[in-house]
Amino acid sequence: PTAFLLTDETKDRLLWQVDRTSHSRKLENFLELAFEIKEELLQEKKISSSIFTKLFASHTILKTSNLVSYLVSLIVNGLMLFIYVTPSEAVVDLDTHLDTISSNDGYLAIWIFTLILSITEFVRFQSFLSAQGSIIYRRGIKKYFGKIPLFEKSAVGKTKVMIIGSGYFFIHPKTLRNAALFSCSILSVLVSPIFTCAILIFHLIHSSVDLQNVLRSITKNGKSLLITSLFGIFLIHMMGIWAFISFEDHYIDSDGNSTCSSLLQCSIMTLHSGLRSGDVGSFLVDTEWGDPEFLVFEFIYAILIITIMLNIIFGIIIDTFGELRDEKNLTENNLRNRCFICDIDRQVFDRLPGGFQGHLKTEHNVWEYFYFLIHLSEKNPNDYNGIESFVATKCDVKNTDWFPINRAIRLLEQIQKEENEKNKIKQELTDAHKQTEVLLENMGKIINWSQQIHFKIEEIGKKLLTETV
Repeated sequence: PTAFLLTDETKDRLLWQVDRTSHSRKLENFLELAFEIKEELLQEKKISSSIFTKLFASHTILKTSNLVSYLVSLIVNGLMLFIYVTPSEAVVDLDTHLDTISSNDGYLAIWIFTLILSITEFVRFQSFLSAQGSIIYRRGIKKYFGKIPLFEKSAVGKTKVMIIGSGYFFIHPKTLRNAALFSCSILSVLVSPIFTCAILIFHLIHSSVDLQNVLRSITKNGKSLLITSLFGIFLIHMMGIWAFISFEDHYIDSDGNSTCSSLLQCSIMTLHSGLRSGDVGSFLVDTEWGDPEFLVFEFIYAILIITIMLNIIFGIIIDTFGELRDEKNLTENNLRNRCFICDIDRQVFDRLPGGFQGHLKTEHNVWEYFYFLIHLSEKNPNDYNGIESFVATKCDVKNTDWFPINRAIRLLEQIQKEENEKNKIKQELTDAHKQTEVLLENMGKIINWSQQIHFKIEEIGKKLLTETV
């Protein structure tokens, strides 16, 4: 079955990538990701059906080649550290390429490793194309049209579908990353092994979630960073205009040449040297401490550019990194303490037999829901039973009402048990009340009888006293 191809890595990817802005959105996104993963599993199943494709295009080959590429690129960079002595050694002259390699055993070892690296990257790239190429292509078409237009007959329509799918594939981040890795491996063989450094960086980022979050802290609020940086550059340009007008003679390099002979050069020097040194006045010459205009110019640059603008940019990056850390902590807390399906807190279930983990395993196992969705996608709709037809209809319109939100059988059983206990206690109280009423009624009768006996005794006593007198 297709579901048996589901790996722990894919499970973690689904649980961590799902949108958790709200519970309803989480379930909707779960359906979307489930069907995307289903496409990947079907492709993996198709690949596994053939020995040839299984050897060169399976997920295992892709993962293994990724590891080999990382290790080989690490080895090449380590060898370059100890073998290369001059900068000219790092750049290969194509005309004397073979002579350069054969002249030194170290160069030959590096070249052999780069050749192994390029072969590994080729295997990995073609594995990626075989395993995910068609999936990305179809997703691009589906994202544009809302569905796969299977019955498009016109040549223009078919061409449009092909262009959209191909365009989405070529600009997809996975395609760009794998193409860049393969290109760097080829360049490391033909031009210079230093391109393996780029491959090593790619692998480090891809294998580390923390490094990915560092990059996301820059790219997530990229628009804000870009606008703020442009605003800072325009402010520095304004300072460059001021410097061009008032301090042109003070922009002199160590050779005595002017570095502010034009407004463009003056602005660039103010931007470059001012930011690099942190003090725009540190690279100016023949400046007088008593010049008030220069003091104001240097003070405004230090406060406005160095202190305020740079701290705003750093603040955006740090705040974004904090948001990503909070999102990660929130996701971890959600995974540990809330049911993915019903969204009920674990404390509720920990008071019941079996606890929270028992609930996740026996009642609301998220992977059993996933397997059920795979089952629906593979089964002929004409063979659906009532429940399957109902769920399939809901899934087609991305309706999550069929999920037991805020409901659980174990809770219903507990509620029913508590209700039964309440009814039992209520019945016992009612019976006790009735028995009390009967006792009170009997006690009333006894009191009446005792009063009647008392009256009789008094009458007999009076009668006997009268007779005696």
